[in-house]
Amino acid sequence: HIANTYFVSGKLSQAETLYKEALELCNSYLRIPIDIMNIWMNLGNTYLGQGSFKDARKSYKNALELSKKIFGNVN
Repeated sequence: HIANTYFVSGKLSQAETLYKEALELCNSYLRIPIDIMNIWMNLGNTYLGQGSFKDARKSYKNALELSKKIFGNVN
C-alpha cells in the first residue's frame, strides 16, 4: 500500500523500489498469483509514468501472462 501512495503522490522512483521489493517477497514466500499480477501491473504503471516504455511493456506482459494462468484466456 505504501508503494501505491508513493505512486499517487508522483514519487515514482520510491514506488518502483517498493513494487520490486514486493515482487521479490511474493515470488520467494507468498506465491499468490493475483497479488503478483497486480504488482506487475502497478510496476508497469510506474514505468509508464517515468517514460520507461520498454520496462512498462515487460511488466504488463508479465501481468498478462499471470492473468492468463489465473483466469484463462478470456475473449
